[in-house]
Amino acid sequence: MKRVLLAICLLILCVGPAQAGRKNRHAIGPMLGYQTAQLSYFRGNIESDFSQNFTVGAFARFYRGKVYVQPELLYFNTSNLFDVTLTTLGGVQFENHTIPQGARMEVTLNSMNLQLPVLVGLELINLRLLRLRVHAGPTANYILNSRVFVSYTAENHLQTSPTVE
Repeated sequence: MKRVLLAICLLILCVGPAQAGRKNRHAIGPMLGYQTAQLSYFRGNIESDFSQNFTVGAFARFYRGKVYVQPELLYFNTSNLFDVTLTTLGGVQFENHTIPQGARMEVTLNSMNLQLPVLVGLELINLRLLRLRVHAGPTANYILNSRVFVSYTAENHLQTSPTVE
């Protein structure tokens, strides 16, 4: 899957500059990005976040006057950490483990996602050195693969469950 996305992006990188000199009212190109829930200026945090929250994809933009439609195809990984204390009487059964009441659990959810936004926008300013556009639209999200990692601490004893896919 990664090779296919890389090939699509490379193709768009080659075609995009060839279209740039024309006066056609359409555009295609690559999209690269970084998503984070909290900003940090520490290099270690940025490097660890960057590998998990990198976005790559492509877009196409079709104009009709000042209005345009912009479909996109984006691929990205997400990682979420949930920290909970179990208050259920009798504990909880997870996989082959019984997690006792009062245990502190850490649940990590890693997923690979495909996102398909379709944006409708308006070009407000179109100067030689400056363009200003606004757009909005729906997004379809598909989870391609996900993994759940659960670890818990109960009575000073660390337990880790197997990965659930």
